[in-house]
Amino acid sequence: MSSDYPDLPPFEFGGLIHDGNPGPPRIDIRPEHLASLSTGRTTHEQIATIYGCSARTIRRRLLEYNLSMPGPPVYTQELQEDGTIRRIYSAGVSSDLSQLSDNELDQLMLNIYEQFPSFGRRMIDGYLMRLGERVPRRRIEESYQRVIGPSTSTFARRRIQRRVYSVPGPNSLWHHDGQH
Repeated sequence: MSSDYPDLPPFEFGGLIHDGNPGPPRIDIRPEHLASLSTGRTTHEQIATIYGCSARTIRRRLLEYNLSMPGPPVYTQELQEDGTIRRIYSAGVSSDLSQLSDNELDQLMLNIYEQFPSFGRRMIDGYLMRLGERVPRRRIEESYQRVIGPSTSTFARRRIQRRVYSVPGPNSLWHHDGQH
């Protein structure tokens, strides 16, 4: 533990704004803080934990501050010939994800691979986020396979080789470093 005193007070996110309206006080979420927290792979639930509110509150503020685009409607209604209304549900999609086509992602992946051939999936993922593209991991792996080919060790699951010991009984095998 350091004996130095901090230069600044600890940074606090949020706070409550009592505006006199009925209901609970409004949580003070500043747009610049929310913008920096919402980049990368931080989930709305993780940000909500920091502010002590719900993930829906974070989502509403992202929309309110124009930091995120609204997703498609959950369903649309279509009038049928017999006068009934049919609901057509859309597939869920995250509006914060990159809108790159597969061809654009493949070209970007090829550029990254030519520049950094030793990059693994996590490094490629981080580099894409640095470029402002939030791409799901599954799409990164699929693009990697299309552009570079099947992974040899870059994306492969690495198994730990464990040693097999044969000892006469419990506590028979002890390690020492030879220093005493």
